[in-house]
Amino acid sequence: SSHAAEAQSSADGLTTASTVWDAGIVLAAMMLCRPLPRVIASLARTRDNQLPVCLDLGSGTGIVGISAAASGIFRRVLLTDLPSVTPLLRSNAVRNAAARPAESALSVEPLAWEDATAISALAAQHGPFDVIVGGDL
Repeated sequence: SSHAAEAQSSADGLTTASTVWDAGIVLAAMMLCRPLPRVIASLARTRDNQLPVCLDLGSGTGIVGISAAASGIFRRVLLTDLPSVTPLLRSNAVRNAAARPAESALSVEPLAWEDATAISALAAQHGPFDVIVGGDL
């Protein structure tokens, strides 16, 4: 499968997007606990008086980015991972949509870190990003 081929070439082998890592659980919990979200939101609001935009790199199952969106402190959260992982990310985002406030948009895009053209296109289309997170990179 394409996922197996992508995953075997990655640093963590076949565990890509098949494991919820401890670091992801901790970071997801921190996104939902006060006062950290208020600090992030207040820092970003001082720049343009809007809620910040969050990029989740290597989203895997989506636990960190989905929690960031559920926190209500971001106006947009973008989940990214290998192209073969995005169907799982989209499915998890849909399954958890009820936890997300309507004013916090959540989207999913494929991203291979070694593809500089894709990185530039993603930043142009979805950036700038105020907060970049990674549960276990």
